[in-house]
Amino acid sequence: MEADSWRLQQLVTAEAAAAALRTGTKCTNDDLLSDIDVGRVTDERFRMADVEKYFEDEAWDQVMTQLNIQMLADIEWTCHLCNSTGNHAGSKWVQCDRCLAWLHYACVGISRKPRGKFFCCKCTGN
Repeated sequence: MEADSWRLQQLVTAEAAAAALRTGTKCTNDDLLSDIDVGRVTDERFRMADVEKYFEDEAWDQVMTQLNIQMLADIEWTCHLCNSTGNHAGSKWVQCDRCLAWLHYACVGISRKPRGKFFCCKCTGN
């Protein structure tokens, strides 16, 4: 239930996510966030299919349309620490295994790919 809450809040307002989980109210087009983090929600670990049940058909179609448009537009990824898009002089990126945020190696203070799972400072509380 907590994972569904987090996933829903990546797509709809916190109030709509809470109502969907608490009362079974389906999310509508009015509940959708205007800016969805495509890199996060299209990652297979996000499990997008698990949240479809919380949406009215029209709202789900709108989510998928918005994602497809953003992916076709070849949007630039945003580092969740420095908020810049694109590369810092060709820097490498790492993804948090909990919140699925993308971060520059330099922003998290690493120089090579971490062994095992990587968790950002927000997820570790540091």
